Amino acid sequence: MTKRGRTMVLLAVGIGVCLAGAVEAQGPDTRLERQIGVMERILDEVMVESPNFLVHSSEPTHGLYLDEYGVLFVITASFTNNYEDWKNLSFGGYSIEQDEDGNVIILKKKNGKDSGNEDDDDVSWQEIQNKRQSEQYAAGKQELIDAILDYGETLSALQGSQWVSVALFLEDYEFMGKDGISRLVIKARLDDLRSFSAERLTREAMAKKLSIEEY
Repeated sequence: MTKRGRTMVLLAVGIGVCLAGAVEAQGPDTRLERQIGVMERILDEVMVESPNFLVHSSEPTHGLYLDEYGVLFVITASFTNNYEDWKNLSFGGYSIEQDEDGNVIILKKKNGKDSGNEDDDDVSWQEIQNKRQSEQYAAGKQELIDAILDYGETLSALQGSQWVSVALFLEDYEFMGKDGISRLVIKARLDDLRSFSAERLTREAMAKKLSIEEY
């Protein structure tokens, strides 16, 4: 083989090694990074569009891969405070309405009707807020569960035994009373999400397989 021939062979081998390295670089790690980015955007949209949670930016979700564990998405949020949603809300014998000027007023009901007696209207605003936020929490929690069930399989580069999880940190942590919830963690194993996607698990059965921590 001529000197030039040997040079061409070595060059071809070198190019082959480079291409092999490029393929390896596009392997599981890079693929998982892309999938984490996709899931971040899905959760961003859920939180930004949520009528229950308020976030401080259009990209509130931060995904992190934890070796052996799986992927954790961290979100910080507070509750929305939409007085219009409280209009005509009834609870515990009270109703919340708005007057002609848009002011929120509280009326205590007597025999199913407003008493009209201001002395009876002793409901605590904290009670109203706790009830409202409890409803928002339950609805917002379901939004995150639905997102994990519907899109969690996006993280296909994970191993089947690893977790797809969301941790929500609530800034209004004293809602629902003094010992209110400040953190919500929802976890699903990828194998279960795959079974659900393949319709081997019903939505109800899949929901029961979720690990949910609230504290």
